[in-house]
Amino acid sequence: MKHALLAISIALLALGCGKGELDPASLTSNPFDADYDGPPVFVYDSTYTQNVTIPGGIIINQVIAFHVKGELLPANNGYSVRVVETATGDSTLIDPIPSDNNRFRYSRANPVVGTLCVRLGLHNNNATSRREEICATL
Repeated sequence: MKHALLAISIALLALGCGKGELDPASLTSNPFDADYDGPPVFVYDSTYTQNVTIPGGIIINQVIAFHVKGELLPANNGYSVRVVETATGDSTLIDPIPSDNNRFRYSRANPVVGTLCVRLGLHNNNATSRREEICATL
């Protein structure tokens, strides 16, 4: 009886081996993956200027507001957004405002009259996802 149970157990283990093996190259549905091939994650909302009072005067900033399609993200994932200006290559890491939602505001000094494009990528665990470009016209 012991030999029969052992033989059945070994047979079941052998049948289970190799099933469900994953091909990492085919895993491209997570927006945090650099090889993500799904729909756009970022949505442009608006651009505007904002006066900031500092000692000695006022600075005018340009703000680009956008949001992340939260329904595309895995549940309970904290993240920031890496913003790279396409014209200058300047890079900034920003957090959502307020911190418990998917809305972001990228602020830069010296507003650009005309079109300003930025490349956006989700950022967590020291890695940045596929980048998407949005453009704002002031």
